[in-house]
Amino acid sequence: MDGGNRRGKPDYCDTILPSSSRACMAQRSQPKGRVPGFQEASRMQGLQRDAESNGIPLKESSFEAAPNPTLPMQSGEGKWSLGVPSSELSYYDGMIQLDYKNGTIYNNEEHTQRSTHITFLCDREAGIGQPEYQEEDNFTYNFKWYTSYACPEIPIECVVIDPQTMEQYDLSSLSLYGDRKENWFAMDNSEEAARKKYYINICRPLNPVPGCDRRASVCEMTYKNAATGFSEVTSISNLGIASHGPVIEGPGRILLNYTNGSLCGEDKAVPFTSLIHLICSKGTTSSSPRFLEIKECVATFLWETEAACPISIAEGDSQSCSVKDPNSGFEFNLEPLASESGYLIMEVKKAYKLNICGPVKDCGIIDGTPAAGCETHDLKHVRLVKLNKTLQLSTEGYLTLTYTGPADRFTVTFICNESYPGELKFVHEEENSEQTFISTYFEFHTALACPPAPVDCQVTDSAGNEYDLSDLSKDSEPWVALDTSKDAKRRTFYLNVCKPLPYIRGCPSGAIGACMKNADKGQSLGVVQISPRAASDGSLSILYLNGDKCKGNQQYSTRIIFQCDQSMVSLCVLWPLMQSCS
Repeated sequence: MDGGNRRGKPDYCDTILPSSSRACMAQRSQPKGRVPGFQEASRMQGLQRDAESNGIPLKESSFEAAPNPTLPMQSGEGKWSLGVPSSELSYYDGMIQLDYKNGTIYNNEEHTQRSTHITFLCDREAGIGQPEYQEEDNFTYNFKWYTSYACPEIPIECVVIDPQTMEQYDLSSLSLYGDRKENWFAMDNSEEAARKKYYINICRPLNPVPGCDRRASVCEMTYKNAATGFSEVTSISNLGIASHGPVIEGPGRILLNYTNGSLCGEDKAVPFTSLIHLICSKGTTSSSPRFLEIKECVATFLWETEAACPISIAEGDSQSCSVKDPNSGFEFNLEPLASESGYLIMEVKKAYKLNICGPVKDCGIIDGTPAAGCETHDLKHVRLVKLNKTLQLSTEGYLTLTYTGPADRFTVTFICNESYPGELKFVHEEENSEQTFISTYFEFHTALACPPAPVDCQVTDSAGNEYDLSDLSKDSEPWVALDTSKDAKRRTFYLNVCKPLPYIRGCPSGAIGACMKNADKGQSLGVVQISPRAASDGSLSILYLNGDKCKGNQQYSTRIIFQCDQSMVSLCVLWPLMQSCS
């Protein structure tokens, strides 16, 4: 429902999604084109708490029919239960719904039990609101409840453009929501006996923290000494609400101003405000906000982070189809996606054929060289684009490859997922206003677009058998592979499973999964990007790609094959494969 309008519903409110939460939360499905920093969730914990404090039962007792003008009653009889409590919400067609079942039985032959159905509707001006009885229908008492707690969060734009330089800044990577249920925090240790902790989120409310206002984007906690140790206690439940987007203070300097917090001061006349100053710091990707002061009802924080740097695009080598992340140093290499036959996508009345980092023989020649892709109609190649191996990487993490022709452009955006080599998908096609140039957009979902990180070590084969290799992951000491070749005396292979190697003197740092060490010099044999795979012969394998340079533009890769053996765990090296960089 849009704002305080009780009629109509937003265009994304079209599915039902039963909540699995026991914390009274309903999560609606995510619409396409998500605004950065906007979570489509309706939090009802606050309604549950505040309603009960105002005498409206939601948790400890069920609804009961009694002599009350807003509730149904039957003359001459006492009150009865309309259902036992439940906190399982559902979301359907723009409405949040709650059902109570197993109430007092009716005096019918089936002895049907009474139930209650409550529909929560968005009204931003209603505050808590209250339930309104509608009718008894099919052994169910129906209520509607207009409340601000049923309203979706208003999206806050987390992107800002510097009007002087026209540079764009995007802080949405700092917004914590969805699967990232934690919050940022900053500590105030200026007084040892009165340490304070500040929970913070960016461009959105905090993920739920007991005692903090559900609307707050900053909340203050103090530590209370109890018999079991120190515990966090809310001291200021709301230090400001994220109701405005970021503001440019200067080049590489951004301000977030959170207002309308809890009332401050002895006379409680002024609300708390929080100011978060974000400073561009290239390469600083794992920092946290720092508390500076709280003075005259204003809390001030400082955050040095790469997220506060203007968005830029790095271009890779035009020959190798690779690009290096200037901040992490990791090199994305998409050469392994090159296919001899290319990738075919069938659409209505036409098809697209293109390759990644290589030509497509079937598409013909453009400007004297094999084309990298084409659109076909009736088996005729009507639109051809040139091969281009220059990858582009934006600071937002978007990896793209663009092929152009005389009046056409194919743009492929690479999306991180666990598949390898992956899948090419058609997104949409656009034509300029003069109808002289057509842009076609694709997505390629592949593990090669993922930055190095630990991967899920569980795998399921085609028969549904589940395997878990996580016990083979090591945190302190790596696996040392058995090498039976003649070079075994002068080199050592170090391996890990699903996780980066622990520190090994002489081996490269980073998220590498395998290292070959000759004397004191080590080489990366591939990074951890792809989860294990199950083969039809019953074996499992994990592949590490994008290692150090091997021959020419080739890079080392490692494949570890796991086979069932009840008696032992061992790793050996197949040296002949090393001659071909894998």
